[in-house]
Amino acid sequence: MRDYHKQVIRRVLDLSVDKYGAYSLDFATKKASVVRVRNEVAFGDHYQIDFSAMILENETVRAKTHQIRFPIFDETLGLRQLIIHKSDLEKFRSLKTLDEFISLRAGQGEKWQDIGIYNDAGIEVIESINYESLFPMLAQKRFDYLPLGIIEADAALNNEKQFLDTLQIVDNVYVYYPIPFYLNVTKRYTGLVNRINYGVKKFEESGEMKAMFQSYFKQQFSSLDPSKSLVFVVRNPELSKSDNEHIIAKVMNSYFTKKSNLFYLPSQKFDGTNLGLMPDTPLQTNLSAD
Repeated sequence: MRDYHKQVIRRVLDLSVDKYGAYSLDFATKKASVVRVRNEVAFGDHYQIDFSAMILENETVRAKTHQIRFPIFDETLGLRQLIIHKSDLEKFRSLKTLDEFISLRAGQGEKWQDIGIYNDAGIEVIESINYESLFPMLAQKRFDYLPLGIIEADAALNNEKQFLDTLQIVDNVYVYYPIPFYLNVTKRYTGLVNRINYGVKKFEESGEMKAMFQSYFKQQFSSLDPSKSLVFVVRNPELSKSDNEHIIAKVMNSYFTKKSNLFYLPSQKFDGTNLGLMPDTPLQTNLSAD
């Protein structure tokens, strides 16, 4: 993921050379907490640019940071594959209703931003004190599934070799919710902000951004079979209703077809308005044909 971020920001800066000239780019080599990095970028002393999948909450940091909506993952950050206990495979393969799915418990790291999304949909979340503990907890059936992004799930499981005989990814069952992605730039240097805006605009409008994403993550999406996919769609309560509808429609039309079975979960924030669908009703409209 970090290598992909590097490629993206280099290309954005390359595309700005025609107007702003040559540039120098260095990457941080020391690990730092998310809070520290956000603060550093805001003040611009050591870091000036950063990526994030969250809106800046700290008022001081937000006031000093120029945040650009930057969909370098083609809005698929929230497309989750489910890592499960192998003994539960048939249970997941036979899912047919929202009630069946909502009765299952998701595993998440402590204070992960996704927790609020699952809770808003009525899904019970079991939290782990850290990421590493999630796999032994799942192996012990402390929860039913660990949802990880499609671009990371396979590698994440293969890194936990001691659990490969116990855990697996369930084919063709997904959870999706919109997670916007952002590029954060310090406001301290107006010229840098203008340059980044210029490069990002060219990168996105030329189609290069989507092409780079598809090329870089081609293998991760190779197993996705729209004709066999069962997708449980969850709305993000941190976004507006219209943003949810727009992003969800974009992803469903781009990656799934009329043969896909899509179920929308109710939302506490949006009064259970299910985007016009009744619970347990497969979505078979507003999708591109095969």
